[in-house]
Order: sequence, then C-alpha cells, then structure tokens
Amino acid sequence: MDSVANIVSLTAIPGLAVNGDCVLIRIRLADGRTAWGECTGLPDSQAAIKTIQQQVAPFLQDHFLPDHPLTSFPDLATICDGLREKITTTHAQPPGVLPAGGGLSRRELITGLLAPEKPQTKQVIETRPLLPAVRFGLSQAILNAVALSRRQTPTAVLAEAYGLPWPDAMVPLHVEVNDTTITAVQPVLGTHVAAFGYSTAGGNPQTMLGADAERLQAHVRQVAAWLAAATPPAKPAITLNLEGATPPARPAIHLNLQGAFTELYGHNEGKILGALYGLEQAAKPYPLVVENVVGGDFTAVRKVMQHLYGYLRLRRMTTQLSAGASLFSPDELRELTAATAVHHIHLNSTQFGSIHETIHFMLTCQAQGMKVTLYADGSGVATAVVMALLTGAQALSGPPDLLYNEMAKIMHTEKQQPKA
Repeated sequence: MDSVANIVSLTAIPGLAVNGDCVLIRIRLADGRTAWGECTGLPDSQAAIKTIQQQVAPFLQDHFLPDHPLTSFPDLATICDGLREKITTTHAQPPGVLPAGGGLSRRELITGLLAPEKPQTKQVIETRPLLPAVRFGLSQAILNAVALSRRQTPTAVLAEAYGLPWPDAMVPLHVEVNDTTITAVQPVLGTHVAAFGYSTAGGNPQTMLGADAERLQAHVRQVAAWLAAATPPAKPAITLNLEGATPPARPAIHLNLQGAFTELYGHNEGKILGALYGLEQAAKPYPLVVENVVGGDFTAVRKVMQHLYGYLRLRRMTTQLSAGASLFSPDELRELTAATAVHHIHLNSTQFGSIHETIHFMLTCQAQGMKVTLYADGSGVATAVVMALLTGAQALSGPPDLLYNEMAKIMHTEKQQPKA
C-alpha cells in the first residue's frame, strides 16, 4: 500500500439543502487532495460553522490531526463523536430574586410592589455533544478522506473496519405511495420493493383516519387491492450483471401514523390493539408495519409500546410496530430498542449521528432481531446505501431513483475491487 496521508486542515463553509440549513466540511490531506462531508437539516448553519471552526477544528488540529495518519476510520470517528461544543443558554430566574448586592433603589422601593415584576434571566455556558447532523457530516468527510488516503472505496474501508461481509445483493426499496415514486419504480415493482409507505402527517386525525380509524382501514384495503393488481407474479430479479435484491414474497404496507392514534384513543391500549387488528385484516394478504403509533410524553409512549408489543405476540398477530426518526429523537430510538418495544426501526441516516454510531446501532438492532429501514436523500444517499448494503438493512427509503441507481453503481464498482 502507498504511504498513508495525514490530515492537515479541516474547514467548514455554508451550503444549500432542501431540508434546512447545510454546512460543507472539507478535510485537506498532506498530499493536497481534499475530502468532503455534508451536514444537512441544521437549525442554524452559521452557528454550526462557528462551532466547527472555533471549537472542533482547533482541537483536532492541536491534539490529533497533524501527526495522526489516516489508518483507522473507527478510531477517528470515535474521537470526533466524543467532542463537545460550548453553548450559551438562557435560564429563567425564580421570581423575587434580589439583584446582585441585595439592595433596592429608591424608585424600586417605592414602586416595586405595584409595578409588574420583570422576568429575570441568567445566561449559562453549557457543553453538549455535537449535533447529530454535524457528527454525520464530520464522519462522512473523515470516511472519504480515509478512502482517498488508502486508495479504496468507502465501501471497502467500512467493510474492513467493521468486519462486515462484502455486499452481494441490492437492498430492496421502501417506496412512499404517490404518483411520482410509483412511476419511477414501475420496472422493479416485483423485484426490488420491500414496502409501500403511507404517511398520515398533517391534518385532523379524526377527519383523515375516521373516528375509529375506519377511513384508514378503507385506504389500506385499497392499497392491498392495488398491490394485487400492480405487482406482477414473482419472476427473476433484474440483475444488471449483479445479484438482485431479495424482497419478501409480498411487499409490506407500511403506515406512518405520526402518533395519530393518541388523538383518537389516548393511550387506551385495548382500543389501539383493536384498531391494529382491523388494519391487519384490511392489509391481508400483505404484511403490515405501523410506525409511530402513539405520541406525546415519551415515558408513557414507551410503556404503551412495550405493552402493545406483548399483546401482538399473545394475540399471534403479524403486525409489526415501528419507531421512526420523524417522531422520535436518536436517544428515544435507542431507548425503545433497549426496551424491546418495537419490531422495526426507521432511521434517518444523516440525522442520527456519525456513520460509526449509525452502523453500531443498526448492528445492535439486528442482533436483537429488529429490522432496520434506512432513510436518505440528497448528499446522504451514497453513504446510506453503503451502510445499508454492508449491514444487510431490510430496506432503503427516500428518492427511489437515486437510491436504486447509487446501489447499482456501487455494486458494479465493488465487483471490480479485490476482496480482502
């Protein structure tokens, strides 16, 4: 192998994205080459750039980058995951707190009891982990830098780093049901689609779903009927000179309720279970996955989900409960996984954390028998495809054309690479 390059600088500049602010991270290697990563979905790109330039880059350059060759992606990513940023937060002071020194002016003494009390605040400097999107973009830049330095593909770097098998089949797609996506995947409906998704986000749940979810059941019946007509009988996969995906015998109907059953039933587990049973019957003969069934206070949600998980098993129902990033934070998804409250996790590849964190979480889920669908769009597509291929994810969700084409390119590329 050629000599391994070192990182000599790390910078951040503003970019564009459709899902919030974007920051581009550039790593410059000692040999002059550059690697890039992208942080998307940020609440404030300028604040992220300030953190990266003033806190992250100086620490790495002073303590890590100048004399550390790019040999181990997990080691580099772990150090970056441990970095913390300083932020200034404003806290409300309890009413009636005297100013510093304990004294009052003559005016305050005369009017204080009559004038409305002004809220007192205090600014406090706190530390917290880097935002998940920043950790992803930073790790993406590091992965690309390691791949450049070692003259390997990112897929090869990750496969070797985590001892994962080389991909030999494409990951099937999770496709949201709308005219655009259905048209795009028409050629591979019977060979590369694992699930058809439908989201109930927005609007009044009783109006959209029905007072007892009867409108949702009717919609599921329509989707099942459409699938029966639209998906051709099983036939050999389109191989494109490589192994095709192996989706289930029948694609699943995947509903994302965004917590809507809380609006219909509160946390009444019996009524929720009855509604799930009705949806399962409506979906037959297709498997049913229901994401984000209930919302609200997370402690209560976790308890309800755990109970529903057990009830489904006792009733021998086949419905699978899913938790997704559109409703739950990364830490909440970890808690639901640890509590064995779901059968399935729907991750956003660019918003969960670093590539290192995401791979470990996906492997943990699968070791516990939980299936994982990985979402990606825009700049996250290539990285998400690599992670999904190597970890054997159940499906990839997002723009189906981008995901499918990227998989095809990666599979063709890896066929030409020497195996470790």
